[in-house]
Amino acid sequence: MDAGALAGIRVLEFSQIVAGPFLGCILSDLGAEVVKVERPGGDFHRNWGAVVPHEGKRFQSLNRGKRSVVVDIGQPRGREVIRQLVRGFDVVTNNFRANIAERLGIDYETLREARPDLIYCQISGWGMTGPMADLGANDPVICAYSGLTVGDGKVSPEGVPQTVSCSVVADHGAGYASAVGIVSALYHRERTGEGQRIDAALLQAALAFQPTQVMREPVEDATFRDPMVERIREARAAGRPYPAVLEARRNSRRSEAAWRGSRAPSPPATASSSSVRSPPASATPCGASSASRATAATSPTSTWTTPPARPSTTTANGRSPPTSPSAARRS
Repeated sequence: MDAGALAGIRVLEFSQIVAGPFLGCILSDLGAEVVKVERPGGDFHRNWGAVVPHEGKRFQSLNRGKRSVVVDIGQPRGREVIRQLVRGFDVVTNNFRANIAERLGIDYETLREARPDLIYCQISGWGMTGPMADLGANDPVICAYSGLTVGDGKVSPEGVPQTVSCSVVADHGAGYASAVGIVSALYHRERTGEGQRIDAALLQAALAFQPTQVMREPVEDATFRDPMVERIREARAAGRPYPAVLEARRNSRRSEAAWRGSRAPSPPATASSSSVRSPPASATPCGASSASRATAATSPTSTWTTPPARPSTTTANGRSPPTSPSAARRS
């Protein structure tokens, strides 16, 4: 079995919940050796709903392909162990809150003193700067704040918003984005010898999944978005329940869709019936049913022409002769 594109790359992982562990899974799948640092007592997910003690399904799904080591990084001796360990690693990942890594002495500036070409990836909830940088976050909170929840449009029987349930979208998005950043940084280091820090955030990932919803363009927004936002604000100011606010948004989206549909380009002018030929059986699209063949044969928007027949000849090796110079080269 192929060892993977990242074979030989060593990753030291400080992680919790989903985004950081999921990132480690991706890197492991690509061939990297990932070592997860666990606190005394083990990762929280080891016993979260576990049938087998210390080996819960949730933990296994987010930590497959990894090794682990227990280090109490809350103690000076544990932090010294990490500084010694990091010299043998190419990448460090961490998805603690923005101020935690500095407090524990596992931040980029501290660890790069032991490994100058270190690639360090930090995943946070809200980003590393700004008034919310130090706040904790999880996927449901980020989905609600970013608009993914209202975009999904689900409401409980009691009228309560329901978060996106198909996946932990923001967590997984941040994990994937971080993996791309790390692979790019490894390529950069291969060419220049330089390490670097990568910052990713759940909020950034959630917004990236909604390009037209979060982008601002004055002319189009004045036509569609701004009136919708005003109606939503009026509904909230009137104390209307969440389903009513959601309905105001849906009505605006329906109006927008109808407007766009009314201005869709018209189909090209149809050919006269006298110039339409029925297709030969051999020209019917592969896999088309008899009903679709009949439709294609009588459609006034398609003009069929029958290619001239070629004589059926073969070469001495049983292959048909090439029909063009490029085909001859390929064979």
